[in-house]
Amino acid sequence: MRCLQSRDQQLMDRYIHGRLAESEQEAFEAHLADCEDCVDQLKLLGALRAELGQRRSEIQARDTVSPRARWMVWLPVAALLLVGLGLLVTTRFTERSELAGLASIEAPRYEPMQFRGAVDEADERFRQAMQFYVQGDYEAVIPGLEAAALLDPERTDALFFLAACELLTDRIDLAIDHFGPVVKQADVQYLEEALYLRAQAHLLRGDAVGASRDLRSIVELGGGWQQRASSQLEKLEARSD
Repeated sequence: MRCLQSRDQQLMDRYIHGRLAESEQEAFEAHLADCEDCVDQLKLLGALRAELGQRRSEIQARDTVSPRARWMVWLPVAALLLVGLGLLVTTRFTERSELAGLASIEAPRYEPMQFRGAVDEADERFRQAMQFYVQGDYEAVIPGLEAAALLDPERTDALFFLAACELLTDRIDLAIDHFGPVVKQADVQYLEEALYLRAQAHLLRGDAVGASRDLRSIVELGGGWQQRASSQLEKLEARSD
């Protein structure tokens, strides 16, 4: 089974450039001791930097040589970069496409609420916005839910459906950001589904590690979404075999 961390390009880049926090670096280096996939990926990325380092003096001297000689200095480096970057881009695109193919997204079920007592502005904005939701016009829902969430940041339903609509309209990064507060508030009504939909957003973005983390959290909760999350997690891990 291939390691999911070896596919996390951001993690690899941050490690190579020394941008991991000390605790993250120690944990990752401990992982490297037993993971050939991550070591191989680091070797590929490190080879480009090493080659450029070896050629630095030649590159710095380019202003003192003829245009033809200057090109000959750059040619091996350019060739290596093209090959290396070509492999990375092709691999990354293929993996991202495969991960996106695993995503399964459905609009969350919504039952119109019956408000009792005084209705404040946040309630009214939410109600009006969700009228578009039941019509399937997810684009039109977003402004109203943004307003409701600003008026009442603790309103989990507005945050949840806002993130869901962003996901349904391909605003992947915004959806991931807005599912965060829903998960942190741990509202039982929305927690598992928020984790599941955020996992789908991670898959669409090509983030196998993030998707796996959210799916495992659902499994650990042992609720109604456990079976669906387990099935998708198995498919995610099977593609690494």
